[in-house]
Amino acid sequence: MTDAMTPLDIRLLATTDLHAHLMNFDYYRDETVPNFGLVALADVIETARSEVPNTFLFDNGDLIQGNPLGDYMRDYALETGHPVYLLMNQLGYDAATLGNHEFNFGLPFLKTILPQANFPYLCANLVNHKGVPWITPYTILERNCTDRNGNSHPITIGVIGVLPPQITKWDKNHFDEYSGSDAGEKLTTIDIIAAVQRYLPELKAKGADIIMVLAHTGYDTDPYEVGKENCAYHLTTLEGIDVVIAGHNHRRFPSHDFETPHYRAHGFDLERGLINGTASVMAGSWSRYLGVIDLTLTPRQQPTESGSRWLITEKKAALWHLDEVRDPGKPINPRYLEVLSGAHEAARDIMNVPIGEATSHYFSYLTLLQDDSCVQIVADAQIYAAKARLAPEYQDLPMISAVPLFKVGSRKDDPTYFTEIPQGPISFKDIADLYVYPNQLVVLKLSGKNLREWLECCVSIYHTLTPNQAGQALINWEEYRSYNVDIMKGVEYHVDLSAPPRYDGDLKFINEKAHRISHLTYEGKPVTDEMEFMLATNSYRALVDRFPGAGKENAVLITTIEIPDVIRQFIEHEIAERGVIETSVAKNWHFDLTKLGNISAVMETSNHPRVHDYIAKEAIYPAQHVGVDPEGFNLFEFTLDPGN
Repeated sequence: MTDAMTPLDIRLLATTDLHAHLMNFDYYRDETVPNFGLVALADVIETARSEVPNTFLFDNGDLIQGNPLGDYMRDYALETGHPVYLLMNQLGYDAATLGNHEFNFGLPFLKTILPQANFPYLCANLVNHKGVPWITPYTILERNCTDRNGNSHPITIGVIGVLPPQITKWDKNHFDEYSGSDAGEKLTTIDIIAAVQRYLPELKAKGADIIMVLAHTGYDTDPYEVGKENCAYHLTTLEGIDVVIAGHNHRRFPSHDFETPHYRAHGFDLERGLINGTASVMAGSWSRYLGVIDLTLTPRQQPTESGSRWLITEKKAALWHLDEVRDPGKPINPRYLEVLSGAHEAARDIMNVPIGEATSHYFSYLTLLQDDSCVQIVADAQIYAAKARLAPEYQDLPMISAVPLFKVGSRKDDPTYFTEIPQGPISFKDIADLYVYPNQLVVLKLSGKNLREWLECCVSIYHTLTPNQAGQALINWEEYRSYNVDIMKGVEYHVDLSAPPRYDGDLKFINEKAHRISHLTYEGKPVTDEMEFMLATNSYRALVDRFPGAGKENAVLITTIEIPDVIRQFIEHEIAERGVIETSVAKNWHFDLTKLGNISAVMETSNHPRVHDYIAKEAIYPAQHVGVDPEGFNLFEFTLDPGN
């Protein structure tokens, strides 16, 4: 092969959904950890770079929010510079896109900090009323790259950024405030596929040798619909796109997550990391994985009409796991720690400011199995705040509260991700441990019919159990996410585990005859379809038309107060009134096991040593430890006794 035909190797690296996990540190436990943190993943990035000289690094969004460090920087990044960009600039990122959680702190904040990045930020489908993108929709990266013989060649990479169109609903208050501010810029979103198709011809016309999409969106193989939230899969079907970097729902591709006949039939090639022939990765979350895409480029005999001189002849994508590539005993590079040290220590100081004393403990080890204090305190706080703000005409309606389950093992990929607040002194870090997102308080008027359907959505996460069978898996982690599960307070209900789910993991109605919710009552009386309730919930739930009865048209109160602040104010009120915070668990929901006979079910929970003692003392069902799964979760088998 002559020099003119010598192949050239390109490596594309991708992070996604870091959620401010820059340090290898758990702010809730106030301790260093080995299994996440961009400062640790930096070693993996350097290893990947050392193998291939022509390497590019990208981030796929949901970067600045998600742990106490990110929350702290919301108030101080404008003064000191955001540590996210201080670190990413050192690591040499080439481009990034926005995720939905970038907007949690408001658009003025975001627009102010983005210039701190020494690399282009891209978003093609957030536009103003004239259709003009809010930030740059795409970029052309022009680099000199070295072929296998050491010769230098110009390479052009076109990169488009997109995010879920639903952001204007999820952060409606922030978008409304921005539109009404001095910015005077009414923003909206357009469809992901439409946005990419709008700019794809421009990238081709500018001679891009590689075209890639930084797509903060997940893989959903259902038929495409305009405005679809998760359409990374559909992007892989578009002609002209070589690479799709996916994210948003924290899954991992390529991995066993997609090792099913369904995904195989839809063109998911786990061995090569291709979907419909397009190289693609989704690198989990929290800096635990690095997406690695390797491309081999061969010179074309003749350049294309637009001037592209290279043809991609080989593609392969893989995930590199932090724990598998980096020695956990290796010290973190001090130059990375140095740029974060000020913000890190300040965040620790704030998180450890004492609030008072709790006579209850708050552990979410069994939240999916039985009622507990973690849910109860959030529900009590939401009701307290809602009643204080509701207009008089709504005060006499029944008040109930919906609490989402965030810290119950993440996507079943982190056995440390549980709420853990022992009895005793509590501080700001404990508030963050109870509720990790800056969602805002909203109250909906909800009918009894929609209340029942809302609950049906939530309880679909459980497997359908077979009568008189031992050792059945309880939680359907593969198809459902815990953040779509609410525990409802203020009503009483049973969950029939012998019935199939009524909704799928995307909250789509799938089974008209299925009913898991029974004995739904309010103050001892059956809930009828016509009854009306005031539902205290969060903005993410209330303002997006996913749950039955949700939507702006049903909101009677939309506030700007964030749920963590609601909890803090409630705790401070209780301590001022009583001297301590004590939570009495209502135990208002139970499994209906009458049709199942003698059964047992296995559930995954935390790897913390205290979990054994906690379950021995607190579990309402007889339990025995039956092992540890490959992800490190403790497995307990519960004898589901109808008498409990």
